Amino acid sequence: MSLNKPIWKLRDWIDINEIDWSQLSLNPNDKAIEILEANQEKINWIYLSRNTNDKAIEMLEANQEKINWMALSSNTNDNAIKLLLENCEKIDWHNLSMNANDNAIKILKENRDKIIWNAFSANPNNKAFELLLKNREKINWSALSLNTNDKAVELLEQQRNKIYWPLFSKNTNNKAVKLLEENQDKIIWIMFSLNSNDKAIDILEKQRNKIYKFHLFENKNPKVINLIKEFYSDNKSILFSNPLIFELDYEAMQRNNQAMEEELIKAVMHPSRVFKNPDYDYLEELFGD
Repeated sequence: MSLNKPIWKLRDWIDINEIDWSQLSLNPNDKAIEILEANQEKINWIYLSRNTNDKAIEMLEANQEKINWMALSSNTNDNAIKLLLENCEKIDWHNLSMNANDNAIKILKENRDKIIWNAFSANPNNKAFELLLKNREKINWSALSLNTNDKAVELLEQQRNKIYWPLFSKNTNNKAVKLLEENQDKIIWIMFSLNSNDKAIDILEKQRNKIYKFHLFENKNPKVINLIKEFYSDNKSILFSNPLIFELDYEAMQRNNQAMEEELIKAVMHPSRVFKNPDYDYLEELFGD
C-alpha cells in the first residue's frame, strides 16, 4: 500500500463492455495494464510490444515467444531496449532508427551501416539530430517535417519549401505549431487532429468542423477530453488506446490513504515504541533517513 498512489478508473461514460482489446493493448495507463493482466488471453501481443508501461514490458519479458520484435524496436522503454540488446538479431532497424531512447541511439551509433536514414530523419533525440546534421545529404525532408526537435524545426523554418505539410501538421513542437497557425491554409486537418500541442488544441476548438473524429480519439492531450466525450458515439474502438479513457479515482485514493494512516498510527503507537526514550525518532525507524 502506498500513500497518494494514483488509482485510476474508467470514465463513467465509457462502456467497459465495448473494449477493443487490441487498442487497449497499446494503452500505457496502469489501469489498462491491470485489466490486460487479468485478461491475458485477449491481449494483442503485437500492440503490447509497443506499450511503454513498465508492467507491460514485464509481461513481455515473461512471454518472450509472443513478442513482436518489429513493434518492440519502436518501444522507448529502457527495459524494452534491454530486451533488444539481448536479442540483437531480432532488431527491426527501420523502427529502431526512429526510436528516441538514448540507449537506442547508442546502438544505432555503433551500427551506422544499419541506420535507415529516412526513418532516422524523424528521430527527435538530440544526439540523433547531431548525427543527422553530419549526414545532411541523407536527410529525408518529409520525415524531418515530423521531427519535434527544436533544431530540426529551426532547419525546416530555414527551408520552408522542403516542409511536407501533411506530416508537419502533426508536429507538436511549439515553433512548428506557431508556423502552422500562421499558415492554416496549409494545415492537413486529418493529421492536425492528432496534434497534442496545447495551442493546436485551441485551434481545433475554434475549427470544430475541420476535426477528424477518428484521429482526435488518438490525441492524448487532456484538453481534448470534452471534445472526445462529445464525439464518443462515433468510431469508438481506437479510443481504447488512449490513456485519457481513465481518470483518477479520488474516492479509492482517499480510502487507500486512510488505511495507510491507520497502519502508520498503529505502528507508531505500538507499545514497543511508545515506551522508548522520549527523544527517539519513530519516523526515522519506520522510514529511514
